[in-house]
Amino acid sequence: MKRLALLLPVLLALCLPAHAATPTFVQATMNASTNGVGSQTVTTYQVFLPNPSGAGNALICGLREDHAASDPTFSLSDGGDSFTVAVTNDNNAAGGSSNIGMAWAVNIAAGRTQITLTLSASNTGVQMHCEEWQNIATSSPVDGATCANANTSTSLTCGSAIGASGDLVVSFAVTDTGNFIASPPFWTAGSSYTMHSTDVEAGASMQEQVVGAANQPAETLSLSESWDMVGVAFKSASSGTAPGNTIRVQSVQHNEVLAVSPDKVQAAIYGNLAVVSFIGTDPFRITAISDNRGDTWTQVPAGTGFGNSGGAHFCKGSTGSSGDGTFWYDSSPASGAHTLSITLSGASGNSTLFIYDIVHAATTNVLDTELCTVGNDTTTGGSVSGGSFTIASANELVIDNTGVATCEVTGQTASSGGTAVSDFTITSPIFGTGSLDENNGWLHLLPTGTTVQFSYTKSNTPGCTNQQLGEWAEALIAFKGAAASVVSGGKAIVF
Repeated sequence: MKRLALLLPVLLALCLPAHAATPTFVQATMNASTNGVGSQTVTTYQVFLPNPSGAGNALICGLREDHAASDPTFSLSDGGDSFTVAVTNDNNAAGGSSNIGMAWAVNIAAGRTQITLTLSASNTGVQMHCEEWQNIATSSPVDGATCANANTSTSLTCGSAIGASGDLVVSFAVTDTGNFIASPPFWTAGSSYTMHSTDVEAGASMQEQVVGAANQPAETLSLSESWDMVGVAFKSASSGTAPGNTIRVQSVQHNEVLAVSPDKVQAAIYGNLAVVSFIGTDPFRITAISDNRGDTWTQVPAGTGFGNSGGAHFCKGSTGSSGDGTFWYDSSPASGAHTLSITLSGASGNSTLFIYDIVHAATTNVLDTELCTVGNDTTTGGSVSGGSFTIASANELVIDNTGVATCEVTGQTASSGGTAVSDFTITSPIFGTGSLDENNGWLHLLPTGTTVQFSYTKSNTPGCTNQQLGEWAEALIAFKGAAASVVSGGKAIVF
C-alpha cells in the first residue's frame, strides 16, 4: 500500500492529458500603407521578418486594401508553408473605405524570412502586419467562430466573444477617414490585451491576449473614426521553437513622417532598447524626440562622417540628394505603448522612419560605434558596395539606413560579417518615392565577425531607367548585446 501511495502521483501524471503550453510572442513586422504619398496601386506586397522563423511556430497576419466595387481576394506565401485566409470584413457599409482580413500559417518551416501578399486584382491602400508565435496548435488551430465588425465611434468591439481558456485571441483593426492627417487618432489596447503593431498615420493596429475564457476583442480610439475589426482565437499547444537569448530585433515598425512638427508617432516597445532610424529629405531633420513615458532619447554622436548642423547629427552626400540619415535611441525604455513626439526642422519633404524594438541589449554603454559613408553611383545595373565597418565584437546588432537619389534599393547582402536582413517593403509594380521606404535601403544585421560591409542591389522605378542610384549615403550604427550566460552545476557562467 505504501508503494502504491508513492506511485500514485506518477500514475496520475501519466494518465492525465498534458496541459497546453502558453502561446509566446516571437517577433513582428508592421509595414506602411501604399497610400502614404499618393495613391499607389499594387498587386503584390512583400515584407521581411526581423529574424528567420523558428520551426513549428505560427505566422499570423492582418491584411488591408482599399474598398473597391469588386474587392480583390488575398493570398499569402512565405516560400512553402500553407496560409489560410478565413476572415475578412469590408466596412464600406459603415461609411469606411477599407477591406481587411486575417491570415495564418501553422507549423511553419525554420528559416522563413519573407511573406508576400498577392491581390487578385490591383488596388490601393495595401498594408500588412505579421507576427510569429510559439505554442500554437499545429493542426486545426482556430478555436470555433471568428468575429468581425465595423462602425463609426471611439470604441471598437469585434462582433462576438470568441475562443476559450488558454487560447491566443488576436484582433486586427483599421481606421479610414483619419489617414495621414496632422492630428490622427491614437490607439489604446483593450483590457489585458497587448498591442505589438500600431500605425497612427495609416490607422491600423494588431493586439493579442491569452484569454482565461471566451473573449470579445475591444479597443479604443482617441477620436471618433470609421473603423473595421476582425478577430481569431487560436488554440494553444506545446509546439515550435523559442527565440534565442542574444541581442535581436523583436519587432520593426515602419512610419511615414508627416510634414508637421512635432510629428506624433505611436510605437509598441517591450524590449530593453529602442532605435529610431530616419532618412529625411535634405534638410528635413530630427532635432529632438520625447515620449509620454518620460524616456530619454539620444541622437547618434557627430562622428565618423556624421555632420552636425543646428544640433542635428546626420549622414548625407555633398548635394543632399541622398537625403539626411540619422539614428536616435532609447537605452532604457518603459515597456508598452509609447507616443513619440518628434521635433523636426528644415523644409519638409518625403521622409520615413523605422522603429526597432530590441531585446537582450547591453544594459550599460549600449552604443558601440557609428559610420557614415557616401558615394555616387553612375554604373548601370550591378550593385553598390558600402563602407567597411569595424565593431567591437560579434555580439552586437548593426542597423543600416542608406539614402539614394534615384532608382531603388531592392536588396542587400553582407559581403562580409554576417547575413543582412531587409526591413523595407517591396511591391509590384515598383513605384516612385512613397511612404514605404522612399526607395532607400533599410536593414539590420547580427554579425558573425568584427568587420561588416554591405552590397546593395538596385532596380528601376518610374522616371529612373538606368539602375543608377546617383548620390548615396550609408549610415551605420552598432549596439552591444548583453553578456550571454549558461547554467552549469547550478552556477551561471557569463562570457
